[in-house]
Order: sequence, then structure tokens, then C-alpha cells
Amino acid sequence: MCRFLIVKSRKKFEPEVLVNLFAMACKNSIAPDGELQRDGYGITWKENQLWKTQKSLFPIWEERNQFKAIPETKLLVVHARGAGFSEDRGNIDFNEPFVDGGLCFVFNGFIRKVKLRLKLKGIIGSQKMLSLLKLYLKNNTLKNTLRIAKELMIKNSEKIEGMNIGLIKDEEVSVLCQYSDNKDYYTLHYYEDSSLLIISSQIFGNYDWKHFKKGETKIFR
Repeated sequence: MCRFLIVKSRKKFEPEVLVNLFAMACKNSIAPDGELQRDGYGITWKENQLWKTQKSLFPIWEERNQFKAIPETKLLVVHARGAGFSEDRGNIDFNEPFVDGGLCFVFNGFIRKVKLRLKLKGIIGSQKMLSLLKLYLKNNTLKNTLRIAKELMIKNSEKIEGMNIGLIKDEEVSVLCQYSDNKDYYTLHYYEDSSLLIISSQIFGNYDWKHFKKGETKIFR
């Protein structure tokens, strides 16, 4: 299982404090299967209109001295990974966020026994999910693409343990919160005011957090 954080600001901010708070929240988060988010992390930010990325195979809370190097930005995405299968550990290419052209993608969840006739690129589930989203994004908005993906998974899988997606295109942030059980673990949280948006798998700090409903998709512009 995994955790993710998305921060969008009207003004540039220094990411170090927020990433540190998120990292420590990840350390204290235990997935329903007892796993920790210990299989590395990725941090992606917008710099001069381009996505820049920093990744590691160490747990995010063990690398807090690395966050000072991240420059001021208006858009930041962080993912702490907990591999679902032991054979998928130790490969930094599996660490999100995934950036594909102008898209930035993060995923948290586990979908049991997916049966789709579509041929999707990727080795692990999150890579295949991004391929699925890209397929439908060709002719749909971000919100409709997430709706289609949710409906496909409901119809073509045994069970959606969790299916939380963050998808960013240009300056638009689209988020889906979907799960079957374990509400406390899979509920996404967000804080929003006139200048700052924070979306997180984990509550941290003293923000006035609001919570996604099960099955809800939100668009933030």
C-alpha cells in the first residue's frame, strides 16, 4: 500500500516542511495488511513549467535531509511506496509519481483479480492504471476519465480494496477516492483556501482538513 501528497499553491513555497510532516505521517501509518510505506519514495515538482523528479529506494522518513534540495515551487507531488508483492521491491522504476509528458500520476490501493480485454503497458498495477487513463484521456476530460476507470474496475475486478488516484494535467488536479473497506486507511483528505491546496492520504499539521467521500471525484483548478 502507499501514501501520496499533492500540494498546489498560488505562490511559490519551500517544500521541505510539508514533505517532512508528510514523511513522519507515513512512518506512523500502517496499511490494512500490516505493511509500512517503506519501499522508497518519489517527489515531483514543477520547475520552469517542467516536471522534475527525485526518487529513492529508502523509506521517505529516513531521507529527510534530502528535502532541502527541492527548490521553491507552486506544484508538488509526493508518493511513499509500500510494494504489494515482495518481487516488486527494489526497482526504482516502480516508484511514483509517474510523469508522462505533461501528466503526473500517483496511485494508492489494491485491486483484486482485474480482467480487462484491453492490452495495457506496464508491469505492475499502477503502471497499467496509468496506461488505462492515458487511453481514455485522448477523448475525455480528467474527471470523465477517472469516472470511466472507476466503472471499468468495478465491473472487471473481483474487489477494489482501494483505488485512490491523483492525476495532474497542466494546472488541473483531478482526484478519485474509491475503496471497499478500511475507510480509515483509504479516505483521502484535503485542505483548501484562497491560495493553497493540500491533498493527502494522511492528516498532518494543524490544517482544517476535509474528507473525500467514498467513490468521490474532485477537480481542483
